[in-house]
Amino acid sequence: MTQKIPSELIADDAITLAKMAGGTDGNIISYDASGNPVAIATGSSGEILTSAGAGAPPTFAAAAGGG
Repeated sequence: MTQKIPSELIADDAITLAKMAGGTDGNIISYDASGNPVAIATGSSGEILTSAGAGAPPTFAAAAGGG
């Protein structure tokens, strides 16, 4: 059973990488509109990270043509 510790009892910089939840190589940690952490799924080769504006997590998408 996992016990929750109130955040005010955790010192700044006390959480190490070893204590973070596992993830997928290439994912990016961001925050949703409520301020909660979310994992941004890894994009495909050649895609770029794009902004969806304030309040929305970024996404990977194909690069626009041109140039």
